[in-house]
Amino acid sequence: MTRALGDSVMARAGVIPTPEVTQLCLSEEVQSEGSDEPYRCLVLLASDGIFDVMSNEDAIHFLDKTITNTETLDDTCAGLVQEARDKWQAGLPLDVRIDDTSAVVTSFNFYA
Repeated sequence: MTRALGDSVMARAGVIPTPEVTQLCLSEEVQSEGSDEPYRCLVLLASDGIFDVMSNEDAIHFLDKTITNTETLDDTCAGLVQEARDKWQAGLPLDVRIDDTSAVVTSFNFYA
């Protein structure tokens, strides 16, 4: 709930404004592969409805295996959202609603 970040009441409920940050030096990663081909990079922004049922690694693995089999990033992103919704539905009683499942995926090539 981004609207709750910085809200002292929500801090007591465990909502904190501390992001999960990872840094990766792409030039070192690409050079270690020893290829002249571009290195494909994915950026995933998703709601907690995705990450409540999938780990970061599961979501990226899903994207990585799906992106080569679909025509567009839109299809890949829609597939990720559907996968999360399926996981929600499989693990919940009928009277429990699915949390919002929103995602945006972008891709770019990195040349060393």
